[in-house]
Amino acid sequence: IWEEYEKVFRALGVRHVHHLRVESREQVLYSPNVDVLDGAAVVFFSGGAQIKITTLIGGTPLCDRIQRVYEEGGTIAGTSAGASVMSETMLVSGNGDESHKIGESLQMAPGLGFLKDAIVDQHFAERGRIGRLLGAVAQNPRLLGIGIDENTAIVVEGEKRFRVIGAGGVYVVDGSRMAYTNMADDDTERTMSVFDVRLHLLSQGDTFDLTTRVPAAHPAETVEEMVHKGA
Repeated sequence: IWEEYEKVFRALGVRHVHHLRVESREQVLYSPNVDVLDGAAVVFFSGGAQIKITTLIGGTPLCDRIQRVYEEGGTIAGTSAGASVMSETMLVSGNGDESHKIGESLQMAPGLGFLKDAIVDQHFAERGRIGRLLGAVAQNPRLLGIGIDENTAIVVEGEKRFRVIGAGGVYVVDGSRMAYTNMADDDTERTMSVFDVRLHLLSQGDTFDLTTRVPAAHPAETVEEMVHKGA
């Protein structure tokens, strides 16, 4: 899909676009070709399988170099699986089209850690994934659950807040005040119970404070103006 992405980015006015193809972990350990990242302002991860991304580059010189791009003020972005790997903990698999059962497997794994204390799920409303995100948050209420619809993005600023851009919605599941869950019960066939979980639905322009966990409404037109100006 590199050829399609190159066309899209150049159509957006990006003059210098380079493809860093990762074939194997051995490649990024011994021949990482990190020079392509010199002077990079943005690193973009395409979709696929998030566990493949982390197992291929996690703990390698390439991953360290991407981290430095981020620390030096660059933007790290991704779509689909490329969005899921941004968080400290990522949701790899799990049934999402019905209410979560206690015994159902939710596979979670360490992500690349650019977004702390959060877990990101994508294709959210389209694939009915609210059940599995609630299950993930119930297992560890420290994590903020963020579900992103198709054709929608969050722009995280300084790990302090994010803004929603796009045609769909962003669901935020906050379990920090959760009063009860039966997730530790022995009856694995029982449907999950969870009380006092906060759910927010944000659309274009809205922001969310990651420190206070409080959303704020903003006119969608402000984002549209920003995008048209190329900001």
